[in-house]
Amino acid sequence: MRLLVRGLSSGAATVAVSVGIAVGLAAPAIAGVTPPPDPQVAGPLTLCDGQGNQVTSGSLATKPAIYRAIGAASAPKGYRVGGTATLYAFQPRPNVPPPEWSPQQLTGSARFSDADHPMAAGTILDESFATYLKDFPLAAEGVFQVRMYLGAPGAPALRSTYNASYFSVSDGRWTQLHPGADDCKGSGSAVSIETATLPKKKFRQAQRKYDAAVAAGSPRPSTSGGSTASSGNGDSSSTADSPQAPAGARPVSDASASSSHTGRNLTVVLIIAMLALGGGGLALRRRS
Repeated sequence: MRLLVRGLSSGAATVAVSVGIAVGLAAPAIAGVTPPPDPQVAGPLTLCDGQGNQVTSGSLATKPAIYRAIGAASAPKGYRVGGTATLYAFQPRPNVPPPEWSPQQLTGSARFSDADHPMAAGTILDESFATYLKDFPLAAEGVFQVRMYLGAPGAPALRSTYNASYFSVSDGRWTQLHPGADDCKGSGSAVSIETATLPKKKFRQAQRKYDAAVAAGSPRPSTSGGSTASSGNGDSSSTADSPQAPAGARPVSDASASSSHTGRNLTVVLIIAMLALGGGGLALRRRS
């Protein structure tokens, strides 16, 4: 959930989005890859769709990336009353311990009803996995991790232990590795702070924009407002849940990302040169 600067025209933005997706998702998951060990994982996540069915794979372009996620490990003491759950995606990096991986928030905080089954909830205001992978391409491990951080009124965000799952990527789709086995229809409920505090009009507008982008064949439908939905809303656990990237940590990009940046820079230089020549021609004609 982050603020995006949109200063491009609609046509230029479409091109930029298409290029970004081609770059960020070019590398498929490594066959037979073993996820890096993370001793802080207490249990896996069970993912659920809007109809209460478990899902273990899907399109990277779908928003939200995860509709519902249930943690296998129950909420510990201090997080059982008024507890909240928030999902973050993390980028495993070679020779870097899990606490130092680069994070990005996927959902707003959600209050869950069953402390034995902590649950996070996504909304249409949250981003897709495609957006996350555009900013954090798969590194050498060939997977990314989604963690569930718990919060509670008057308590710090719980990051020493968490429910989490790894995901692989191939052909524009994600696949959950070693999914949980919780009951999507019998493990309580969760209400996102976005749903509880923001006007319904905001969600309707975002849904219409998303549906229109899907109908038009956009590779990554997006909506504005996802960043502000989970901040500044008066929920103390929302800001407390937000991890910070370690000092000096940067997203790891592959070689294709590097070459694409070079190509885009060259394109910009050519456009500037053409504009400069055009301006010179106009000046000459005015003087003649």
